[in-house]
Amino acid sequence: MSWNYRVVKHVASHPDEGELYAIHEAYYREGEDEPHSVTKAPITSFAESPEVIREILGLMAKALEKPILDYQKIGNIGPPDVYTGRHRLTKPSKD
Repeated sequence: MSWNYRVVKHVASHPDEGELYAIHEAYYREGEDEPHSVTKAPITSFAESPEVIREILGLMAKALEKPILDYQKIGNIGPPDVYTGRHRLTKPSKD
């Protein structure tokens, strides 16, 4: 399985708020170009240094170059690890 960051569209709980967008991790099955699921909650990151945060933000910025995913149409997995805010401590494997 591989993953990367993607922008995901959510429908706000209050009708006046319309649509909201967040960064999630998207997961891909081996050999597939479209993700099969995203993290249930948007991603927040903790890191051991400001440089690592800068790297993570750069990787998240790449999500803005990809098509937006619809949260209601894609599967999701459980919440990320509470401490790291991420499911894995590896770098994304899909650009």
